[in-house]
Amino acid sequence: MPKPPDNMPPDSVLERFDALPAFRSLEIADRLAYSDWLAGHPLEVSELTFTNLFAWRRSHSVTASRHGGFLIPLLGSETPFPHLYPPIGEGDLPAATRAAFDAFEKLFPGVSPRMDRVPEPVARTLESAGFRIEEDRANFDYVYWVSKMVRLEGRNLSNKRNRIRRCLDANACAYEAMTPDNIPECLGFQEEWRRARNAADDPGVNEESDAVRDSLERFVEFGLFGGLVRIDGRVQAFAVGEMMDSETAVEHFEKANPAVDGLYQVMLRWFCENALQGVTWLNREQDLGIPGLRQAKMSYLPDKFISKYSISRG
Repeated sequence: MPKPPDNMPPDSVLERFDALPAFRSLEIADRLAYSDWLAGHPLEVSELTFTNLFAWRRSHSVTASRHGGFLIPLLGSETPFPHLYPPIGEGDLPAATRAAFDAFEKLFPGVSPRMDRVPEPVARTLESAGFRIEEDRANFDYVYWVSKMVRLEGRNLSNKRNRIRRCLDANACAYEAMTPDNIPECLGFQEEWRRARNAADDPGVNEESDAVRDSLERFVEFGLFGGLVRIDGRVQAFAVGEMMDSETAVEHFEKANPAVDGLYQVMLRWFCENALQGVTWLNREQDLGIPGLRQAKMSYLPDKFISKYSISRG
């Protein structure tokens, strides 16, 4: 690996990656350095956590490079739709973005460079530097007050309270914190959930199941936390998250048996009540433009969004 520049911060993640135009795969050995770097240069978007990037690395072909004081992720290099993620770091952001676009064009001739999942402050800086920005509503992160998700007060959330009550009246539900001891049962339930979704006809279901497995198998190592719901002793729902910063948790996965009416609502409420004690905000990630998922997330009345944009050359 080339010697890093003299002005590079000591022990930074930048030391682990070659400069543009070279990209290399994100590896498990990068976790601590990457997470420390992101903590020092937070961008709020849920996609940039190490857990998210690593868990989806096979289907998303996650790689990274550096330029100046920035780490620059590249996804999809082995797919028909490669794209960059926003530079993480500090320095001349427009220059780093131009350099990343130049490298992209060399790597993928004939493909227009694009940077996705860019938070609004970064997007506005690039817009003022002459880049074209486009709002990406399908990938806005939904963020909620944790205390609201526990109380579910008010007329607009009465349907959630009613479904929870009916579920608990009809089923012997019991909450349990997720631990290494019960993770095998959660993985078994995930496999049942995958098969019920006709995974053979939907590659996305298999990709998500791989991401769940990769995350749960490294539950302790990645600093994750979660909870599960048993019905008559069997795992029938679980939720997994991690802290993004001192006030905000992100929920990476939430699964429940769809045949049990109200179980998703029970799982989410109990996850917030038990696993998120002392946490202010819950980021429930994006809806991907899926109508049903958007309706479900909107029905909880998000308290704010993390707006995201796609960036291209002006």
